[in-house]
Amino acid sequence: MRVFAAFLAALVLCVPSYADEVDDALKGLEKAIKEKSRVDMVHFVQTLGDKYGAATAPQKKEIVKLTEKVLNVAKEQEPKDAAVEALSKMDAAALATLTKEFEKKTTEENATFQSNLVLAMGKLKDEKTGLPYLRKLLKHKSIDVVASAGEALSNYKEVALPLRKEIANDILGIWGGVASAARKPTDTSSKKKLERLDGPMGQSLKILTNADPKPANNEQLAVAWQKWWNDSGKKADKW
Repeated sequence: MRVFAAFLAALVLCVPSYADEVDDALKGLEKAIKEKSRVDMVHFVQTLGDKYGAATAPQKKEIVKLTEKVLNVAKEQEPKDAAVEALSKMDAAALATLTKEFEKKTTEENATFQSNLVLAMGKLKDEKTGLPYLRKLLKHKSIDVVASAGEALSNYKEVALPLRKEIANDILGIWGGVASAARKPTDTSSKKKLERLDGPMGQSLKILTNADPKPANNEQLAVAWQKWWNDSGKKADKW
């Protein structure tokens, strides 16, 4: 009992200390933003991303707020990338910041950054808003965004089976449409799109369904998955 009591006492003493660490990092990030210090913005936003899970509710609100400021203030790419990585470690509260950044006109000019934003959305695993948003991105005009959305959807492997089936059907619909167009000898654009989609779409479906169909002969991977879906996937009561 004495050992347990000592453990509880030590735990209580640690809580204020941890809260102080978060507050210190918040002050450091606020100062870095004001001074537009690239190095300090990267350091403190990474620190706060790592500490977010154990922060208090008011601290979490402030962390998201300041992380969004980094995205708005930073001129270099490094702090922006660090901010997105930090946001991916948070929760649904970070989703609005990620979507807002994604929808900026300037974001379209940086395909890698745009894709990283989509992947970060997936890591939040938010079903209410994040999942519908990612499913919508499967129809985006950029094939890189489509591929990233497909990859991001693999994070929803723990949702209920009916919803996973909807996600799988969405992925197959987009992927299959591109695969069908790619079968035309003259459609080189669709062939390139298919090359971009095969990896992330196939891997995402494998994670979501626990299946791994193999193409026969010169069959496309998308066709093999569609056959699996038609033959057993959509009718299965367990994946």
